[in-house]
Amino acid sequence: MCSATGQCGFVLFQSDAFWMGSPLDEPGRDEDEVYHLVTIEHDFLLQTAEVTRAQWEELMNTRPWSSRCVGETCPVETVNWLEAAAFANALSVSEGLPECYHLADCNGELPGDDYECATVEAVGVACDGYRLPTEAEWEYAARSGGLE
Repeated sequence: MCSATGQCGFVLFQSDAFWMGSPLDEPGRDEDEVYHLVTIEHDFLLQTAEVTRAQWEELMNTRPWSSRCVGETCPVETVNWLEAAAFANALSVSEGLPECYHLADCNGELPGDDYECATVEAVGVACDGYRLPTEAEWEYAARSGGLE
């Protein structure tokens, strides 16, 4: 959970194998959810809650939200993937860690204000800075119950 100041904790997920996708009898299953064994080959940390308004504004100096939720602990919304990657880079830099994304030829707008870049390169899961979880990491965390 996030504190009153909007700071969130992290959960460590250990490398492991799990069944990703959905078995045929799972309620709410979509046709493209192929059930298959996936191995997460590295430990990873995942924040226990969405990035808060306080976290975003402190690093990015923009306010990308429009919901009726009131307060600094409300989640950031209306950001695109590039803006989330720029936030992860800013967080990495603020803590002296390497950036996990190389963003180039960006439109000059601030992240959180329809930011776009012509070139994006992800360093990958071995990056020691902050990064977005892969689809497999996200599902592994969600199915483990470790974020509840």
